Amino acid sequence: MITLLWILYIMVCIFLIGIVLLQPGEGGNVASALGASSSQTAFGARGSMSMLQKVTAGLAIAFMVMSIILSFLMSGKQSSIIEKHTTPPAPQEKPANIPSPPPAPEK
Repeated sequence: MITLLWILYIMVCIFLIGIVLLQPGEGGNVASALGASSSQTAFGARGSMSMLQKVTAGLAIAFMVMSIILSFLMSGKQSSIIEKHTTPPAPQEKPANIPSPPPAPEK
């Protein structure tokens, strides 16, 4: 299940990159970058969305939703590679009984 989601996620990423690269530029020049546009509309005079823009929006939404879903699914599987490949500690040997020195004589 998770493998299928990862494959679908990678495919969405590749398609999203391709669709974004296929879109034409805004045709922006220095005047439009500084806000000197002839249009007085709030979001520009672009009209309705083209088919490429609709596909881009759909793929972007799919990308975001799948990112959240995969992050939740993978958060339960947190494990460290170090913990998997460490050997248990060797049993410690008790130190040999070393006789303690005799107490110092009192003066």
